[in-house]
Amino acid sequence: MSRPGPRRTSSWAWALALAAGALAPFEASANGRFPNAGQLVTQPGAPATIMVQATYGVLRATDAASFEWVCEQAVGYGGEQDPAIALAGDGTMFVAAFEGLSVSHDGGCTWALASGPLEGESTPDVTVDRSDPARVYAVTSTSAGGGFHVVVARSTDAGRSFEALAELPSDLLALTVEVAPSDPDRVYVSGLAGDTFTPVIERSDDGGVTFTRSELGLGVVGAPFVSGVDPSDPDRLYLRVDVEGDDALFVSEDGGISAALAVTGVGDMLGFALSPDGQTVAIGGPQLGVRTAPAATLAFTDGARIEARCLHYNAEGLYACAPPSEGFVVGLSRDDGATFEPVLLASDVAPLACAPETDTGALCPAEWPAIAGVLGAGSEGGGGAGGQAAGGGGAGDGVSSGDGCDCAIDGSRARAPSGRALLAVLALLALRARGGRRRPPARSASR
Repeated sequence: MSRPGPRRTSSWAWALALAAGALAPFEASANGRFPNAGQLVTQPGAPATIMVQATYGVLRATDAASFEWVCEQAVGYGGEQDPAIALAGDGTMFVAAFEGLSVSHDGGCTWALASGPLEGESTPDVTVDRSDPARVYAVTSTSAGGGFHVVVARSTDAGRSFEALAELPSDLLALTVEVAPSDPDRVYVSGLAGDTFTPVIERSDDGGVTFTRSELGLGVVGAPFVSGVDPSDPDRLYLRVDVEGDDALFVSEDGGISAALAVTGVGDMLGFALSPDGQTVAIGGPQLGVRTAPAATLAFTDGARIEARCLHYNAEGLYACAPPSEGFVVGLSRDDGATFEPVLLASDVAPLACAPETDTGALCPAEWPAIAGVLGAGSEGGGGAGGQAAGGGGAGDGVSSGDGCDCAIDGSRARAPSGRALLAVLALLALRARGGRRRPPARSASR
């Protein structure tokens, strides 16, 4: 397709456009949305440990065949968010939401909002440094007076403490943060800047202490999300841009100073994956299906015609997230996206068994029957001390082991950055109202 031309819009119109995608009504689930998996990450060094963000809460598996569920209330977020997630090398779980960065060190039973520079801050994204999986980066984007409070924070102890590295200009609405796999000093933050909400990249070459801004000159109005950094070249950066109509993939060869259009999707481009060696790129979406291309040419060919809502390459193959109507929630392809075998079925989800004094043990048992009814899972057990996970992981369900996909989806219109778009909507509306910095209610740092 032809490259879309530049468009301009007011901040209020842009907020309404984001709101239309992020706040559209959903079909059915416990929070009013159709049940879908959202983002799926695996633990560095332990690929069988998987964490999934879904429209009905958070899931965790240690053997890729038994996924245990944690309710949104226990994690500490609500509404129609699809927050970003991450897993540190020791298994610490992170959920980045409008309420803050929620952290669990015990496999999902107890949760607390990160303190220090992240206390009371809206957190659109969190990422783990693959060169050191105890090092975790988060970025804030909190409405503050006439702009935003944007802090890049880092933990070197798997989320037990955070330090503020840099405070970025208040005209930036930050969206994503990423670290280059081959150079931990290269840190990227993407977002929208100024009254015209210009797509920009903030780049650091000193581990996140100082940043330099580049206006990408994309020629489109849309929110830029860092989707991948080449594993051997820190200057090669992939950006998905959420554009009204057909989303687009851009590639930067100069560390985010500029970017060129690589491909325009058919509708929403929800999935992006880069092979471990950086030689193959995959994209996907509900209308797009799955397409792959050599990174050197970006000449894409068609693969499976599934409603792909996320993609991720690893040594096992190409993983995809899909709605339950496709026959799986997470699937694995061993033939570069031509066919997929199930890894997770909706009916395999079971509640995480936790002591009743924990967040999950206290808050989730009452929610499980409704969730189980929507998923078609067993409704017994879960939550309390000694409770048994019910309704999931049964043999004969056609579930095979494997790693997961690192992706983001929306349960209705299938907008890739729906949770982040919601953050953008709320922040932009707060900016429009010229309100003070939003301070979510603090949660105890220990349980």
